[in-house]
Amino acid sequence: MTGGFVKSLGALLVVACLAAGCGVGYAPSGLDPARLEIAAQGSITQEDINRAVFQQVGSLQDQPTLYHWLGKPTWQVEAFMLGSADAIWALKPLEGLAKPQVGMEARGVAAFEAPSGKNHYRITWACVVTHYWDEGGTWQEPVYVYLRQQEVTLELAPGQVLRISPFTNEKGK
Repeated sequence: MTGGFVKSLGALLVVACLAAGCGVGYAPSGLDPARLEIAAQGSITQEDINRAVFQQVGSLQDQPTLYHWLGKPTWQVEAFMLGSADAIWALKPLEGLAKPQVGMEARGVAAFEAPSGKNHYRITWACVVTHYWDEGGTWQEPVYVYLRQQEVTLELAPGQVLRISPFTNEKGK
């Protein structure tokens, strides 16, 4: 009985912390974090969406349920710090393309709070449409229309602002 109470209390504390915006799961950035800015651009067409949906989901007309629909294309840059023992921490998003943006194209800069020091990062630049369907409730799954990833090692000084363009050698589409 006591174990169940402790688990319930622990779950309640986690939910309260998340609701308060504690940032559980972000990379520990310390007292004087750096700012990592990532420039990115990309565009897709309706044909790109159709091809990705067909490859990842199949023909929507051939699905076993009748009601299928797609969300709007959503772009986002995500950055992760890779640690020892396969630890992965998301960097805290600040502004720009670090927050989801809707449209057939996106161009701009994503800003993240990053820990100072030498670290290894994985940066992801993606456009996703969400496939929804009704099967006794609404279900959903992401369909990646555009996905690029790069891994880089950076050494950031406390308070430094560093802008990188890891996808400049990629075509804009």
